Amino acid sequence: MTKMKPNTLLKRTTLAVMLTSALLSGCSEKSMESHLADARNYASSQQIDAAIVEYKNAIQKAPDAAAPRFELGKLYLQQSNFSAAEKELNKAMELGHPVSQVIPLLSVAYQQSGAENALAEVDYRAEGMSAVESAEVGFYKLQALMQLGKNEEAQTLLADLSTLDTSSVYKGLIDSYAFVLDNDMDGALAATEKLREQAPTNKDVLQQLAKIYLQKGEPSKAAEVYGVYVSQYPDDVTSKFAYAALLIEIRELDKAEPIVDDLLTLNENHPLLNTFKGIIESANENYAKALEHLEIAVQNGRSDQVVRLVAGFSAYQIQDFEAAQRHLTMVASSLPDNHPGLRMLADSMLQLGENDEALEVLARVEGQQGIDAALFSKASYQLLKDGNVVGAQQMVAKSEAVSTTAEDLSRLGVLQLSLNDIDGLVNLEQAVEQSPESVTSQATLLRAYIATSQLEKAK
Repeated sequence: MTKMKPNTLLKRTTLAVMLTSALLSGCSEKSMESHLADARNYASSQQIDAAIVEYKNAIQKAPDAAAPRFELGKLYLQQSNFSAAEKELNKAMELGHPVSQVIPLLSVAYQQSGAENALAEVDYRAEGMSAVESAEVGFYKLQALMQLGKNEEAQTLLADLSTLDTSSVYKGLIDSYAFVLDNDMDGALAATEKLREQAPTNKDVLQQLAKIYLQKGEPSKAAEVYGVYVSQYPDDVTSKFAYAALLIEIRELDKAEPIVDDLLTLNENHPLLNTFKGIIESANENYAKALEHLEIAVQNGRSDQVVRLVAGFSAYQIQDFEAAQRHLTMVASSLPDNHPGLRMLADSMLQLGENDEALEVLARVEGQQGIDAALFSKASYQLLKDGNVVGAQQMVAKSEAVSTTAEDLSRLGVLQLSLNDIDGLVNLEQAVEQSPESVTSQATLLRAYIATSQLEKAK
């Protein structure tokens, strides 16, 4: 290995130190204006992260400068980071940035983040604001007052906003609110539909139209409007969520699925989203996947009747009787008598050997032909095996009322004979009469004749 001379090493070390010092010196000498110019260049070329860094560097250089904060707040607003936008825009206004430039942006941030109290206090007629800007800010303030239940203040504000001289769509929205305040939803709908013709993709027109459709009990029309809105403003997660919920409600599950999948990438454990996904998978007969998503929903606090019912149904379809029993038991008391969920619960209990519990559930099932005969017979057989003769007889009585097919009658006849009820022979004879080609029915009847010493009939 070649040894380096001491003076050479010293020279190289000194050179490195000098270069580092020069670089550091250069950084420290960069002015606020230079950082601001670089931030603007980055923002114009859509290098958002770099722009944010440079805006923050400019603020660090000159904490009392309003322009970097205003522009950073504006950039945050474009990126839908509303809380950060509120902070920077408010600070910019405190530091003297023109109020007329800040308030229109700040009101949008407040409206999008749901800051109704702050929005209710904004000055919608700040000096320097145009009539168009005042109309938009005033509309947001009007919405906030309504959401806060301050109807009298909303009426006063509406009267003042009505004097604005502009053909802006927000002036139209303000005028339509007169119908809302008077609870004239037909008038509000007609006015808002007309505004949609004027501005078919305006976010506030679409939002208001969708809400009016919902209030009028027209979810399909509301879903159509939300579909347009989401296509125009795909970053609005709240509206996308509302759209997915509407599609689930009106059973347009194919449309809902990609939206739900997209939202789940943001929060894979979200209870309501997993409920939606479970409903979709169950409808698509992917019962194991449905149960998986619904279990996640339950684990994260979602345990309403819909979740439990669909989870119980899905579990029952894949013969996971323990899961079916667990979920359906949670909602059985709130289900109406004769509900299909009660049948699934009773059958699951029978499969698990919980026969007395199944008897209690089946007491609430009236019985329908072609549906419940086999279930009642199964319950009767299980109860008879357990020695619960009274319970078995109760189930036989229920089965007798709904048994019509040869198979049902044959099964019922055997049970009746097991309970020493001679009517069992009648039902077996009827089963053979209905289905003379059934070897099983004939063999069962033959054994019954022999057991009751009716040998001539047996021959």
